[in-house]
Amino acid sequence: MKLLKLFLLYKGILKVVSSIGNEKTSMHNNKMLCSIERIMEMLDELKALQRSRKDGMPFSSLIEFEDWADSVLPFLSYHQPYETEFNQAVTGATVTYRMEDYQDSSTCMNNAIGILNKAVKKMELDSRLQEIPQVGFEDLLHPAIVASSLNLYVNGHLRESVLNSITAIFDLIRQRTGVMEDGDRLIGQVFSINDPVLILSELKSESGQNDQKGFMQIYKGAYQGIRNPKAHTLNHDLNEMKAAQYLVFASMLARRIDEASNA
Repeated sequence: MKLLKLFLLYKGILKVVSSIGNEKTSMHNNKMLCSIERIMEMLDELKALQRSRKDGMPFSSLIEFEDWADSVLPFLSYHQPYETEFNQAVTGATVTYRMEDYQDSSTCMNNAIGILNKAVKKMELDSRLQEIPQVGFEDLLHPAIVASSLNLYVNGHLRESVLNSITAIFDLIRQRTGVMEDGDRLIGQVFSINDPVLILSELKSESGQNDQKGFMQIYKGAYQGIRNPKAHTLNHDLNEMKAAQYLVFASMLARRIDEASNA
């Protein structure tokens, strides 16, 4: 009867720990994310606490296990699921050890070791991912598009940001070439196959001519299909994603102007 009561107590403790963990989830989500420097510091300290699982009892006594768990737990607060799992394993190990159920206790202790090992692996992965250069939205934008459109985009003026991005491309072409035309006439004169002002590719080859002709049509299409509709009506179907894609597209067109050579 005593063992049954202790076992029920153990089950009840696990449920309480689990419910407390669930209640704390929303609070935990508001915690600041660890910086890469802090992750590396924590990783080194956690690695020093790592142990190997064993078939039997992995600690010589309950006190040794509890001291080890007390050292590990603060480092797991950055990742709530591991923190909750670890707390449950520690509670299980402690309760079953005191019930003299050493087999279940050793299982819980080994589970705690496994949770720590998983946390170390996750930190190692996080640190590697942090080292990979991250390309942000602004990094994809040409300086001319940043100047003409980014502030409008950030402040929610999506139509104006897209309209200005295309206008900025044609301003860039005029500044580069000195040709003061607009629209089709500007593009037709600047990228003419027979008498170009700017050359996008080697025009002696068929492939180069196709590149020149193709982008000539793309510039004309951008003016007619993007710039004109946005200039002639306030109505639009833009959202943040669509507008961002237009700005990246405009940046690619601006880059081709930068890379073009003079005829």
